[in-house]
Amino acid sequence: MGIINMIGNIGAFIGPIVTGKLIDQTGSFGYGFIFIAAVIILAGVLVIPVQETGRKRNREAVI
Repeated sequence: MGIINMIGNIGAFIGPIVTGKLIDQTGSFGYGFIFIAAVIILAGVLVIPVQETGRKRNREAVI
């Protein structure tokens, strides 16, 4: 649980910095939103191969 929170906090620290730099460099909020959308899509793709081990174990035990 602690590792999950640590990774989330790293993203919460770096995200606004990168987004702010993009806005400063381009003068537009559009690129900041594109960056955020790209990170969310990347996170969704990275979660796809993760397997649900806990649920499968519990279902097999009940049956």
